[in-house]
Amino acid sequence: MNEFLKQEILALLKPEQMVYLSTSMENQPKVRPVTLIYNKNRFFFATGANDAKVKQIASNPNVEMCLSIKTETNGGYVRASGILELITDSNTRQEIFEEASFLHYFWKAPTDPSYVIYQMTWQQVEYLKPGEDLATKFDW
Repeated sequence: MNEFLKQEILALLKPEQMVYLSTSMENQPKVRPVTLIYNKNRFFFATGANDAKVKQIASNPNVEMCLSIKTETNGGYVRASGILELITDSNTRQEIFEEASFLHYFWKAPTDPSYVIYQMTWQQVEYLKPGEDLATKFDW
């Protein structure tokens, strides 16, 4: 069943979508909207090197993201908790820079030192299908 749910969730994802990302600093959660970049069944976030979340992630790479799902009549969500890993590999940085067109508004090239990219490894997911009353929680 989990494999079926995984495929259902992945089918909901676009190459770029707004999600809410929660980090923490000194036991205080910090939530903000960010763009989840979905590429080849991998999950990425890009940010500026001086952004507050960079320091928060360095302090604690455990994060949670939430994607709101809406239909004409109902709502649901995908919550994923996991770990962020700083990506320094130039090929991956280049690939994500080319795939996520919005990045070109912030950085001129993937070699820009202020361009920071993280890959999220999903560990646990909670999925509430639109129109259902109970969410399903499972290990990814």
